[in-house]
Amino acid sequence: MPRFNTLYDSLNLDALRQLCVREGVSARYGRGDKFLSDGECCRRLGLIESGYFKYVVETTDGKEAISGFVFGGEFVADFSNSILDLPTQVSIVAGERCVVKEVEIDSVKELCAVNNAELERAIMHTILLLSAKPYKSESNFLNGRSWAYFLYL
Repeated sequence: MPRFNTLYDSLNLDALRQLCVREGVSARYGRGDKFLSDGECCRRLGLIESGYFKYVVETTDGKEAISGFVFGGEFVADFSNSILDLPTQVSIVAGERCVVKEVEIDSVKELCAVNNAELERAIMHTILLLSAKPYKSESNFLNGRSWAYFLYL
C-alpha cells in the first residue's frame, strides 16, 4: 500500500525521530481520545508507534471536517502553532487505539538550536507544506508574522 503522507519523504527528520525514541514518554490513546483540542496550545510532539490520528477542523457552518491524517512512523503535532506558541485551530483525534512516544515542544526547539540547522530547515519546510491545510478561520496561520520570524526561533 502506498504511503499517504509523502511530504515527509524528502525531509531528513532523523534527529527528531531519534529524540522521540530516546527521550519520548510512551502515551496511549483510545479511539476518539484527543492528542490536542481546538483552542489549546500544542506543548508536545509525538512519534506514532501504532495507530493513526485524524486532524479535525470546525467549518464555518459548525460541522466537523477531516483535514488530514497521520499514521504509524509519522509525527503528530500542530507544527506551525506549536513553534509559535499559539492556540491551535484543529483537534487531533485518535482514529483507533494509538501508542505515541511524546516529547515536549521545548525539547524540539532545543534540538534545533543546538547546531542542527538541517532539522530546523526540515521542520520549517514541513510547516510550509502543512500551511495549505484548511483551518476554520480565513486568516493565515502566521497571524500577521512574516516568514522571517520563523527563521530565527
